[in-house]
Amino acid sequence: MTNETRFETSPTNYYVIGSLFLIIWTVGIVGNILSFHYFWPNRHKSLPHKLYIAIVSVDFVTCASIVPVVVSLFNGREPMLFTSSLICGGWTVTANFSLRMSMFLVAVLSVTRSVNIVWPHINKNIRTMRVVLMPAGYAAWLLVSEWTFLGLGWLQILYRADISSCNYIMSEAIPLWAKLFDSVIIQICVPSVIVLIS
Repeated sequence: MTNETRFETSPTNYYVIGSLFLIIWTVGIVGNILSFHYFWPNRHKSLPHKLYIAIVSVDFVTCASIVPVVVSLFNGREPMLFTSSLICGGWTVTANFSLRMSMFLVAVLSVTRSVNIVWPHINKNIRTMRVVLMPAGYAAWLLVSEWTFLGLGWLQILYRADISSCNYIMSEAIPLWAKLFDSVIIQICVPSVIVLIS
């Protein structure tokens, strides 16, 4: 699962970028631990507390996904951990999933806060049930659609030296409607519709 295209630049740049990623990773881990420590005891107080815990949990995964990238950067953008097809594939699915879920959860949080302001007396039980189902439904949608595209051979997972990580590559055999489905429907329309109708 390696893309043969090489990315030529100064090795010093690899260390600078890798070091910046390590700083971001450290700040992210510390920030998430403090946030989790604050929100976990208060998780029963309100819906936003539950959403913050979900966002923090997903962000832990996003932070963890930086580690193989840093290892690659510190080794001249060689695949390193990504030479394993299992790690390459698992990392790609997990990293893309966590990034999309993070954005989705922030959107849900924003909408629920707005609803609280506009309709403060709305039934909290119904609202909580819908909000719990939304991320679960979107997560299932993401995983099923990605696994389907991978199974049909429309998406491939390859290591790319220019980004020091594995990523999805669309096959030339993929139909135009499927490209639009993956880029527009999955990433923009479905999250918007789920949040708005709930």
